Amino acid sequence: MVKVRRFKLFDKELLSIKDARGKLSLFGLAIPFFIEQVCTQLLNIISSIMCANYNEGYINGVNVAGTVLSFYTTLLYIVTTGMSILLSIAIGKNDKEKSKNLVGTALFFSVVLGLIITAVGVLTSGWVFRLMNLEESSVAVATEYFNIRIIFMSIVCVTSCITAALRCYGYSVSTIVIGIVTNAVNVGITAVALFDVPFVLFTDKVAGLAYATSIAQVAGLGIAVFMLFFRKIPFTVFKKLKCIGEIVHIGLPGAMALIFYNASNLITTAIIAGVGETVLTAKIYVSQIVVYVAIFSNSVGNANSILMGRLCGLGDIEKAGRMFWHNIRLAILGNLTLSVVVFLLRSQLIGMYTSNPTIIGLSASAFALDIVVEVFRAANHIAERSLNATKDVRYTTVVSIVSCAVNGVGMAYLLSTVLGLGIVGIWLGFIIDEGFRASLYVLRWKKGRWKNKFKEEMRTFMQMHSAESGSEPEKTSA
Repeated sequence: MVKVRRFKLFDKELLSIKDARGKLSLFGLAIPFFIEQVCTQLLNIISSIMCANYNEGYINGVNVAGTVLSFYTTLLYIVTTGMSILLSIAIGKNDKEKSKNLVGTALFFSVVLGLIITAVGVLTSGWVFRLMNLEESSVAVATEYFNIRIIFMSIVCVTSCITAALRCYGYSVSTIVIGIVTNAVNVGITAVALFDVPFVLFTDKVAGLAYATSIAQVAGLGIAVFMLFFRKIPFTVFKKLKCIGEIVHIGLPGAMALIFYNASNLITTAIIAGVGETVLTAKIYVSQIVVYVAIFSNSVGNANSILMGRLCGLGDIEKAGRMFWHNIRLAILGNLTLSVVVFLLRSQLIGMYTSNPTIIGLSASAFALDIVVEVFRAANHIAERSLNATKDVRYTTVVSIVSCAVNGVGMAYLLSTVLGLGIVGIWLGFIIDEGFRASLYVLRWKKGRWKNKFKEEMRTFMQMHSAESGSEPEKTSA
């Protein structure tokens, strides 16, 4: 007789897993990741708020530079995504040697990638900002700020790699310390750099803003390295660098999806800049506020990805399938609640940046439309990360690239510029993009192709393990 499971909005059984390393919970991973991401976003937002209060003329240049930096930062996902997926599966299988090689190789690759990003960024910064439809004064501010921040990209790469490894091993709370220290240093130095209290630190205020954030990131790296050794995360460097191929094979498609997503944001920023500086400023302010809603589902999505990887490594395919639908419900409910709260508090939130009534008026419609965006984005985060955790990264990459190009950019341009809807057109484009991707990812999961792949992979691993130990292979729950 088939056992029928009763529907539950929240199921405690699906909020955690147990393996050889002990218990790992969704919220135990998601909450620290949420705090870490909030701290990361605060680095740019604190600079923006202080900058707006010091000299609003700097705001567009600094924020567009931050957007370009975010685009380059997505290249880090080649390392962190590839390592996280493979490491979660290896830990689930209790493959200690593979785990050590993955972390060590990723750390080495992070340094190299950071140096490449720095070189490319410095060489191309001048013409990139002129392509963004900025006024000449904003181009000068953006270029100066960007050229300082990009020099420290290797530090950002290594820190991201370490925090990803800590999360995979279940030490997510350690990443909170990194975020708190980084932001405390950033706030302190930024305040001194802009307002010369208690002494003059930088006569060039734009350079002061950039150096404040960069010095804070150096402090964050110091804490990250300490946590790596304090938590005794095992790693070996230069032993089997062929792991780079595996990391890139899994990480590159996933990173490409994020690269194109951020590229579409960069292009829509350029599109809206062509409409007018005031509309651009409104778009920047709204984006910096609603990002905190997206961080919730992003955090649940990343925690879900680690749990999915562990479950697939263990061979518990049935629980992975149930956890998918459970976490989609949770993420949608969370994003919906947070986006409604943001909409109700929109005037107070925008008031932290400006008292300009035109900007406040333009932002109201964007906040309303963003409620729909966040619902689709929640489903998108869970479905995409679940597919990626099962190594189904090529499909998500193709869907993301096509949707970002056609919907995220094409529809946004058509609606905002051709049809003259301005900031409303941009957000309608976001709705179409997020909804299209979420729908295709959910349909892909329902087809269940990932199940057979992991059943076969688990059988192969168990056969190899039993051959080495001379015992009969154990049956898995797959």
